[in-house]
Amino acid sequence: MSNKRKPRHELPVSLQRHYNTYLYGALPLCVALSDESVQPWFHERYVQIFSRGTHADAEPPFVDFLDAFETGEVLEMRTVGRATAFALDSINDYIREHIRDAWYCIVFVDDNHLRGREEPFVREILLYGFDDAERVFHAVAFDKRKVFNRIRINYDLLASAFTRARAEMTAPNEAAHITFPIQLLRPRGTGHDFRPGQLAGELRRYLEAPEIDFPRVSEDWWWWAPPGPGMRLPKGYEVHSGIRVHDHLKTHLDRVAAGADRFDYKPFHLLAEHKRSVLRRIEYLQDRFGLTAELAEAGAAWRAVTTQFGVARIKALQFLHSNNEIFLDAGRHLLTRTPDAERDALKTVCAVIERL
Repeated sequence: MSNKRKPRHELPVSLQRHYNTYLYGALPLCVALSDESVQPWFHERYVQIFSRGTHADAEPPFVDFLDAFETGEVLEMRTVGRATAFALDSINDYIREHIRDAWYCIVFVDDNHLRGREEPFVREILLYGFDDAERVFHAVAFDKRKVFNRIRINYDLLASAFTRARAEMTAPNEAAHITFPIQLLRPRGTGHDFRPGQLAGELRRYLEAPEIDFPRVSEDWWWWAPPGPGMRLPKGYEVHSGIRVHDHLKTHLDRVAAGADRFDYKPFHLLAEHKRSVLRRIEYLQDRFGLTAELAEAGAAWRAVTTQFGVARIKALQFLHSNNEIFLDAGRHLLTRTPDAERDALKTVCAVIERL
């Protein structure tokens, strides 16, 4: 039976736990890491982070991996504009057809509608399979418990969630900025050789915390309208990279304590993911090159940092509901002492890599 007629089709997908703070980066990574040959590429990256923001309107800083949009190096990507997406006779037929042709589909839907809630909330999901007999799609998204997970979505529910999202995208609200409601992705399958020097360079740039061009960070948002060529940063806007992100977040906690900033949990979730990401790269080096002994001390030091930020992430989540100032004091202390521990560990890692 040809793919065009198969009543059930499922593409391989990696329910990766490395990075899920933001779906725009997490969902393509699920597709990329479904290809085992991408692992070397992945382990060269996801080290550098950045923060940006202004204290106007008490907004918290935004923090992310600089590589969040780099999956285009290992994925073929196509975007579907509003006119085409909104003119589809059947979103379900469109998704099924493309999955049969080995395309993964990222689609903006009313996520709250999927959860049985009335208030609209538009965000993306990754569709990687379908079953006509059960009339369900297989997807990766946040489930009803807000856990990043595989879920099953009834055909009728998916269609109505897309219809509701389309209404939001044509209304005068934030969703109106979404320029590409659908993205198609598939692995390039080109393979990649791990380059230790590339990883060492990323680790050094993290420590050096170079200036980052803000438009370069922003223009990669494939679904939002990019900034204009004459864009200027607002007064008081800050952009930091690497190890300096800790100082930016410490200032944020100082302002939260003073009642000047609104607290946001997501930067602390991202920092916890960042510490785990770097730890996995140290462990990758140990396993691949037999460096268990050479990197034992640096690995132990970074593992301690990872544990501390894992605890801080949980405390940050609890702070959303309790406003317990113990977290603010502990968080500021952690952000203050972490850079020295990280410098010592990563300088050792870089020195070992350079001897390979």
